[in-house]
Amino acid sequence: MTHQRQSWETFGGDFIKATNGKYYTAAGKTFHAISRVEGLDDFAIRTQPLSITPEQQRLNTRGREVLVMQGRALAAARGKQIEIAKIASRTNDFQLDGLVEEWGTPNRMTPIGPEKAGNKSDAAYDERGLYLVLMGETPSGNSASKTHDGWKRAFSTGFAFDLSIRTGNARGRDAGLGDKRVVFYRHGDAYVATLYDYVQPEAPADAGATFASDISPTRLDRVVRLPPETFGVAVREDVLGVNLTTLDDPTEGFDEPPTLPDGLPDTPTKRPKNAASGPPKWTAEVFLPWSTLGFAEPPKEFRGDVSIMAANAAGDDTATRTAWSSVATPAGDAADEGLEAAILPGSWGTFRQGKSK
Repeated sequence: MTHQRQSWETFGGDFIKATNGKYYTAAGKTFHAISRVEGLDDFAIRTQPLSITPEQQRLNTRGREVLVMQGRALAAARGKQIEIAKIASRTNDFQLDGLVEEWGTPNRMTPIGPEKAGNKSDAAYDERGLYLVLMGETPSGNSASKTHDGWKRAFSTGFAFDLSIRTGNARGRDAGLGDKRVVFYRHGDAYVATLYDYVQPEAPADAGATFASDISPTRLDRVVRLPPETFGVAVREDVLGVNLTTLDDPTEGFDEPPTLPDGLPDTPTKRPKNAASGPPKWTAEVFLPWSTLGFAEPPKEFRGDVSIMAANAAGDDTATRTAWSSVATPAGDAADEGLEAAILPGSWGTFRQGKSK
Protein backbone atom coordinates (compact mmCIF):
# COMPACT_ATOMS: atom_id res chain seq x y z
CA MET A 1 0.00 0.00 0.00
CA THR A 2 2.79 2.36 0.90
CA HIS A 3 5.36 0.61 -1.33
CA GLN A 4 7.34 0.14 1.85
CA ARG A 5 8.12 -3.10 3.60
CA GLN A 6 9.99 -4.20 6.65
CA SER A 7 12.88 -6.64 6.43
CA TRP A 8 11.83 -9.26 8.99
CA GLU A 9 9.79 -12.43 8.35
CA THR A 10 6.06 -12.59 9.07
CA PHE A 11 4.98 -15.83 10.75
CA GLY A 12 1.38 -14.77 11.23
CA GLY A 13 -0.98 -12.55 9.28
CA ASP A 14 -3.78 -10.14 10.14
CA PHE A 15 -6.95 -9.12 8.35
CA ILE A 16 -8.69 -6.11 9.93
CA LYS A 17 -11.32 -3.50 9.37
CA ALA A 18 -9.84 -0.25 10.61
CA THR A 19 -11.65 2.64 12.31
CA ASN A 20 -11.72 4.47 8.98
CA GLY A 21 -14.00 1.70 7.60
CA LYS A 22 -11.39 0.29 5.24
CA TYR A 23 -9.96 -3.26 5.18
CA TYR A 24 -6.28 -4.09 5.55
CA THR A 25 -4.03 -7.14 5.64
CA ALA A 26 -0.67 -7.45 7.28
CA ALA A 27 1.15 -10.43 5.80
CA GLY A 28 4.22 -11.66 4.00
CA LYS A 29 6.74 -14.47 3.87
CA THR A 30 10.28 -13.16 4.00
CA PHE A 31 9.02 -9.66 4.65
CA HIS A 32 6.19 -7.76 6.38
CA ALA A 33 3.79 -5.82 4.17
CA ILE A 34 0.52 -3.93 4.66
CA SER A 35 -2.12 -4.03 1.92
CA ARG A 36 -5.57 -2.50 1.55
CA VAL A 37 -8.37 -4.79 0.35
CA GLU A 38 -11.08 -3.13 -1.72
CA GLY A 39 -14.48 -4.29 -2.97
CA LEU A 40 -15.58 -6.28 0.06
CA ASP A 41 -18.56 -4.05 0.72
CA ASP A 42 -19.84 -4.83 -2.76
CA PHE A 43 -20.44 -8.49 -1.90
CA ALA A 44 -24.04 -9.57 -1.29
CA ILE A 45 -24.76 -12.70 0.74
CA ARG A 46 -27.84 -14.65 -0.21
CA THR A 47 -29.30 -17.98 0.85
CA GLN A 48 -30.43 -20.68 -1.57
CA PRO A 49 -32.63 -23.55 -0.36
CA LEU A 50 -31.47 -27.03 -1.34
CA SER A 51 -33.79 -30.01 -1.44
CA ILE A 52 -32.42 -33.56 -1.21
CA THR A 53 -34.62 -36.56 -1.91
CA PRO A 54 -34.31 -39.76 0.15
CA GLU A 55 -32.88 -41.51 -2.94
CA GLN A 56 -30.22 -38.82 -3.39
CA GLN A 57 -29.31 -39.13 0.26
CA ARG A 58 -29.04 -42.91 -0.10
CA LEU A 59 -26.77 -42.61 -3.14
CA ASN A 60 -24.63 -40.00 -1.41
CA THR A 61 -24.26 -42.27 1.62
CA ARG A 62 -23.37 -45.22 -0.61
CA GLY A 63 -20.85 -43.11 -2.54
CA ARG A 64 -19.14 -42.08 0.68
CA GLU A 65 -19.01 -45.72 1.78
CA VAL A 66 -17.32 -46.67 -1.50
CA LEU A 67 -14.72 -43.92 -1.07
CA VAL A 68 -13.99 -45.08 2.48
CA MET A 69 -13.58 -48.71 1.38
CA GLN A 70 -11.32 -47.66 -1.48
CA GLY A 71 -9.15 -45.65 0.89
CA ARG A 72 -8.80 -48.60 3.24
CA ALA A 73 -7.95 -50.96 0.38
CA LEU A 74 -5.33 -48.55 -0.96
CA ALA A 75 -3.69 -48.36 2.47
CA ALA A 76 -3.87 -52.14 3.07
CA ALA A 77 -2.28 -52.95 -0.33
CA ARG A 78 1.06 -51.42 0.63
CA GLY A 79 3.57 -54.22 0.94
CA LYS A 80 1.01 -56.91 0.11
CA GLN A 81 2.52 -59.61 -2.06
CA ILE A 82 2.39 -63.25 -3.16
CA GLU A 83 5.55 -65.15 -4.05
CA ILE A 84 4.96 -67.39 -7.04
CA ALA A 85 7.25 -70.33 -7.74
CA LYS A 86 7.84 -72.19 -10.98
CA ILE A 87 5.10 -74.70 -11.60
CA ALA A 88 7.61 -77.58 -11.74
CA SER A 89 8.72 -76.89 -8.17
CA ARG A 90 5.29 -75.92 -6.88
CA THR A 91 3.45 -79.09 -7.98
CA ASN A 92 4.31 -82.63 -9.02
CA ASP A 93 3.45 -83.49 -12.64
CA PHE A 94 0.92 -80.67 -13.05
CA GLN A 95 -2.27 -81.51 -14.94
CA LEU A 96 -4.93 -78.93 -15.76
CA ASP A 97 -7.78 -81.01 -14.39
CA GLY A 98 -9.34 -79.05 -11.54
CA LEU A 99 -7.86 -81.34 -8.90
CA VAL A 100 -5.96 -79.26 -6.36
CA GLU A 101 -4.28 -81.73 -4.02
CA GLU A 102 -1.08 -81.52 -6.11
CA TRP A 103 -0.77 -77.93 -4.84
CA GLY A 104 -0.52 -79.18 -1.26
CA THR A 105 -2.66 -78.47 1.75
CA PRO A 106 -5.04 -75.49 1.45
CA ASN A 107 -3.35 -74.03 4.53
CA ARG A 108 -0.45 -73.13 2.24
CA MET A 109 -2.69 -71.16 -0.08
CA THR A 110 -3.61 -67.49 0.13
CA PRO A 111 -7.02 -66.65 1.63
CA ILE A 112 -9.44 -64.73 -0.58
CA GLY A 113 -11.34 -62.66 1.94
CA PRO A 114 -11.85 -63.78 5.55
CA GLU A 115 -10.12 -67.04 6.46
CA LYS A 116 -13.37 -68.56 7.76
CA ALA A 117 -15.02 -68.14 4.33
CA GLY A 118 -12.91 -70.99 2.97
CA ASN A 119 -11.96 -69.28 -0.31
CA LYS A 120 -8.33 -69.88 -1.30
CA SER A 121 -5.98 -69.20 -4.19
CA ASP A 122 -2.39 -69.74 -5.24
CA ALA A 123 -0.26 -69.10 -8.31
CA ALA A 124 2.79 -70.42 -10.16
CA TYR A 125 4.49 -69.75 -13.48
CA ASP A 126 6.81 -71.06 -16.17
CA GLU A 127 8.15 -69.75 -19.46
CA ARG A 128 4.76 -70.35 -21.09
CA GLY A 129 2.43 -68.58 -18.72
CA LEU A 130 0.73 -68.08 -15.36
CA TYR A 131 -1.05 -70.84 -13.43
CA LEU A 132 -3.78 -70.23 -10.85
CA VAL A 133 -5.54 -72.55 -8.45
CA LEU A 134 -8.72 -71.55 -6.61
CA MET A 135 -11.11 -73.25 -4.26
CA GLY A 136 -14.13 -72.08 -2.35
CA GLU A 137 -17.48 -72.69 -0.78
CA THR A 138 -19.35 -69.86 -2.49
CA PRO A 139 -22.70 -70.57 -4.19
CA SER A 140 -22.39 -71.36 -7.90
CA GLY A 141 -24.67 -70.80 -10.89
CA ASN A 142 -24.37 -68.24 -13.70
CA SER A 143 -26.91 -66.81 -16.12
CA ALA A 144 -24.48 -65.34 -18.68
CA SER A 145 -25.71 -67.70 -21.39
CA LYS A 146 -29.34 -66.56 -20.99
CA THR A 147 -28.91 -63.12 -22.58
CA HIS A 148 -27.17 -62.01 -25.77
CA ASP A 149 -24.77 -59.72 -23.90
CA GLY A 150 -24.29 -61.90 -20.82
CA TRP A 151 -20.68 -62.58 -21.77
CA LYS A 152 -19.95 -58.84 -21.48
CA ARG A 153 -21.51 -58.74 -18.00
CA ALA A 154 -19.91 -61.95 -16.73
CA PHE A 155 -18.81 -60.29 -13.48
CA SER A 156 -22.46 -59.61 -12.57
CA THR A 157 -24.33 -62.70 -13.77
CA GLY A 158 -23.54 -65.12 -10.95
CA PHE A 159 -20.66 -67.33 -9.86
CA ALA A 160 -17.32 -66.43 -11.44
CA PHE A 161 -13.69 -65.84 -10.55
CA ASP A 162 -11.15 -63.51 -12.08
CA LEU A 163 -7.60 -62.28 -12.36
CA SER A 164 -6.92 -58.54 -12.54
CA ILE A 165 -3.45 -57.63 -13.75
CA ARG A 166 -1.34 -54.58 -14.65
CA THR A 167 0.67 -55.42 -17.77
CA GLY A 168 1.80 -51.94 -18.84
CA ASN A 169 3.77 -49.08 -17.31
CA ALA A 170 0.84 -47.30 -15.68
CA ARG A 171 1.71 -45.96 -12.23
CA GLY A 172 -1.44 -44.36 -10.91
CA ARG A 173 -4.07 -45.74 -8.59
CA ASP A 174 -6.75 -45.74 -11.31
CA ALA A 175 -7.06 -47.82 -14.48
CA GLY A 176 -4.37 -47.16 -17.07
CA LEU A 177 -2.96 -48.54 -20.30
CA GLY A 178 -2.29 -52.27 -19.92
CA ASP A 179 -4.65 -52.85 -16.99
CA LYS A 180 -6.81 -55.93 -17.66
CA ARG A 181 -9.26 -58.28 -16.03
CA VAL A 182 -10.03 -61.85 -17.10
CA VAL A 183 -13.31 -63.28 -15.75
CA PHE A 184 -14.00 -67.03 -15.89
CA TYR A 185 -17.61 -68.22 -15.71
CA ARG A 186 -19.95 -71.00 -16.79
CA HIS A 187 -21.57 -70.57 -20.18
CA GLY A 188 -23.81 -73.54 -20.83
CA ASP A 189 -21.83 -76.71 -20.15
CA ALA A 190 -18.37 -75.17 -20.35
CA TYR A 191 -16.32 -72.56 -18.55
CA VAL A 192 -15.23 -69.66 -20.74
CA ALA A 193 -13.47 -66.31 -20.25
CA THR A 194 -14.11 -62.65 -21.00
CA LEU A 195 -11.22 -60.18 -21.23
CA TYR A 196 -11.78 -56.60 -20.05
CA ASP A 197 -9.15 -54.22 -21.44
CA TYR A 198 -9.70 -50.95 -19.61
CA VAL A 199 -7.59 -48.42 -21.49
CA GLN A 200 -6.88 -49.15 -25.15
CA PRO A 201 -6.93 -45.90 -27.19
CA GLU A 202 -6.53 -47.73 -30.51
CA ALA A 203 -9.57 -49.96 -29.99
CA PRO A 204 -12.61 -49.27 -32.22
CA ALA A 205 -15.44 -47.42 -30.53
CA ASP A 206 -17.76 -50.42 -30.77
CA ALA A 207 -15.21 -52.74 -29.12
CA GLY A 208 -15.85 -51.31 -25.67
CA ALA A 209 -18.72 -51.15 -23.24
CA THR A 210 -20.18 -48.75 -20.71
CA PHE A 211 -21.66 -50.12 -17.49
CA ALA A 212 -24.31 -47.95 -15.90
CA SER A 213 -24.32 -46.81 -12.28
CA ASP A 214 -26.27 -44.32 -10.20
CA ILE A 215 -22.99 -43.45 -8.49
CA SER A 216 -20.14 -43.86 -11.00
CA PRO A 217 -20.52 -45.39 -14.51
CA THR A 218 -17.51 -47.26 -15.90
CA ARG A 219 -16.32 -47.18 -19.50
CA LEU A 220 -14.00 -49.88 -20.88
CA ASP A 221 -12.26 -49.52 -24.23
CA ARG A 222 -12.31 -53.21 -25.18
CA VAL A 223 -14.35 -56.24 -24.05
CA VAL A 224 -13.79 -59.54 -25.87
CA ARG A 225 -14.51 -63.24 -25.46
CA LEU A 226 -11.19 -65.04 -25.26
CA PRO A 227 -10.77 -67.74 -27.92
CA PRO A 228 -10.38 -71.22 -26.35
CA GLU A 229 -6.82 -71.59 -27.66
CA THR A 230 -5.70 -68.56 -25.59
CA PHE A 231 -6.36 -69.98 -22.13
CA GLY A 232 -7.11 -73.14 -20.19
CA VAL A 233 -9.53 -73.68 -17.29
CA ALA A 234 -10.74 -76.74 -15.41
CA VAL A 235 -13.49 -76.46 -12.80
CA ARG A 236 -14.98 -79.12 -10.55
CA GLU A 237 -18.21 -78.27 -8.80
CA ASP A 238 -19.92 -79.99 -5.87
CA VAL A 239 -16.75 -81.92 -5.03
CA LEU A 240 -17.85 -82.68 -1.47
CA GLY A 241 -18.69 -86.19 -2.67
CA VAL A 242 -15.32 -86.68 -4.41
CA ASN A 243 -12.37 -88.01 -2.42
CA LEU A 244 -9.50 -85.89 -3.68
CA THR A 245 -6.95 -88.15 -2.01
CA THR A 246 -7.96 -91.30 -3.89
CA LEU A 247 -9.18 -90.06 -7.28
CA ASP A 248 -6.43 -91.26 -9.61
CA ASP A 249 -8.19 -90.72 -12.93
CA PRO A 250 -8.68 -86.92 -13.40
CA THR A 251 -11.64 -87.55 -15.73
CA GLU A 252 -13.40 -90.06 -13.44
CA GLY A 253 -16.98 -89.03 -12.69
CA PHE A 254 -17.12 -86.54 -15.56
CA ASP A 255 -18.75 -86.47 -18.94
CA GLU A 256 -16.34 -86.64 -21.88
CA PRO A 257 -14.14 -83.53 -21.52
CA PRO A 258 -13.62 -81.18 -24.46
CA THR A 259 -10.28 -81.24 -26.29
CA LEU A 260 -8.39 -77.98 -26.57
CA PRO A 261 -5.94 -77.15 -29.37
CA ASP A 262 -2.36 -78.40 -29.20
CA GLY A 263 -0.35 -76.90 -26.37
CA LEU A 264 -3.11 -76.95 -23.75
CA PRO A 265 -4.14 -80.07 -21.83
CA ASP A 266 -7.64 -81.48 -21.85
CA THR A 267 -9.84 -79.67 -19.32
CA PRO A 268 -12.88 -81.39 -17.83
CA THR A 269 -15.26 -78.55 -17.08
CA LYS A 270 -18.61 -80.32 -16.77
CA ARG A 271 -20.47 -81.12 -13.61
CA PRO A 272 -19.63 -84.54 -12.10
CA LYS A 273 -22.14 -87.34 -12.63
CA ASN A 274 -24.03 -88.10 -9.44
CA ALA A 275 -22.76 -84.88 -7.89
CA ALA A 276 -22.98 -84.70 -4.15
CA SER A 277 -25.92 -82.91 -2.61
CA GLY A 278 -25.48 -80.31 0.09
CA PRO A 279 -23.57 -77.02 0.17
CA PRO A 280 -21.77 -76.25 -3.11
CA LYS A 281 -18.01 -76.59 -3.08
CA TRP A 282 -15.72 -76.12 -6.05
CA THR A 283 -12.10 -76.20 -7.16
CA ALA A 284 -10.52 -74.67 -10.26
CA GLU A 285 -7.23 -74.47 -12.12
CA VAL A 286 -6.39 -71.85 -14.75
CA PHE A 287 -3.61 -71.46 -17.29
CA LEU A 288 -3.04 -68.09 -18.98
CA PRO A 289 -0.21 -67.78 -21.53
CA TRP A 290 1.91 -64.68 -21.06
CA SER A 291 0.97 -63.64 -24.60
CA THR A 292 -2.73 -63.65 -23.67
CA LEU A 293 -2.02 -61.30 -20.79
CA GLY A 294 0.17 -59.02 -22.91
CA PHE A 295 3.68 -60.00 -21.77
CA ALA A 296 6.44 -60.93 -24.20
CA GLU A 297 8.25 -62.90 -21.46
CA PRO A 298 7.66 -63.88 -17.83
CA PRO A 299 7.70 -60.71 -15.70
CA LYS A 300 9.76 -60.67 -12.53
CA GLU A 301 6.79 -59.11 -10.77
CA PHE A 302 3.46 -57.51 -11.54
CA ARG A 303 0.56 -55.93 -9.71
CA GLY A 304 -2.66 -57.90 -9.66
CA ASP A 305 -5.56 -59.33 -7.73
CA VAL A 306 -7.75 -62.42 -7.60
CA SER A 307 -11.42 -62.28 -6.69
CA ILE A 308 -14.39 -64.62 -6.42
CA MET A 309 -17.97 -63.68 -7.23
CA ALA A 310 -20.65 -65.67 -5.41
CA ALA A 311 -24.06 -66.25 -6.95
CA ASN A 312 -27.37 -65.51 -5.33
CA ALA A 313 -29.70 -68.32 -4.23
CA ALA A 314 -31.25 -68.55 -7.70
CA GLY A 315 -27.85 -68.79 -9.37
CA ASP A 316 -28.65 -66.04 -11.87
CA ASP A 317 -27.01 -62.97 -10.38
CA THR A 318 -23.93 -61.95 -8.41
CA ALA A 319 -24.55 -61.56 -4.68
CA THR A 320 -21.09 -60.69 -3.33
CA ARG A 321 -17.50 -60.33 -4.53
CA THR A 322 -14.54 -61.26 -2.35
CA ALA A 323 -10.99 -60.23 -3.26
CA TRP A 324 -7.47 -60.99 -2.10
CA SER A 325 -6.35 -57.36 -2.09
CA SER A 326 -8.82 -54.87 -3.56
CA VAL A 327 -12.21 -53.56 -2.46
CA ALA A 328 -14.74 -56.31 -1.75
CA THR A 329 -18.46 -56.00 -2.48
CA PRO A 330 -20.79 -56.76 0.44
CA ALA A 331 -24.17 -58.42 0.06
CA GLY A 332 -26.73 -56.25 -1.66
CA ASP A 333 -24.30 -53.96 -3.47
CA ALA A 334 -23.23 -56.14 -6.42
CA ALA A 335 -26.19 -55.01 -8.53
CA ASP A 336 -24.40 -51.76 -9.40
CA GLU A 337 -22.63 -52.84 -12.59
CA GLY A 338 -20.73 -49.58 -12.96
CA LEU A 339 -19.03 -50.05 -9.60
CA GLU A 340 -18.51 -53.79 -10.16
CA ALA A 341 -16.90 -53.20 -13.56
CA ALA A 342 -14.50 -50.63 -12.13
CA ILE A 343 -10.99 -51.51 -11.00
CA LEU A 344 -8.63 -49.77 -8.60
CA PRO A 345 -5.09 -50.98 -9.45
CA GLY A 346 -3.63 -48.96 -6.61
CA SER A 347 -5.33 -51.40 -4.24
CA TRP A 348 -3.83 -54.50 -5.89
CA GLY A 349 -1.01 -56.49 -4.39
CA THR A 350 2.22 -57.66 -6.03
CA PHE A 351 2.93 -61.07 -7.54
CA ARG A 352 6.66 -61.70 -7.37
CA GLN A 353 8.79 -64.59 -8.55
CA GLY A 354 10.01 -66.52 -5.52
CA LYS A 355 10.95 -69.91 -4.18
CA SER A 356 8.73 -72.98 -3.90
CA LYS A 357 6.40 -73.04 -0.88
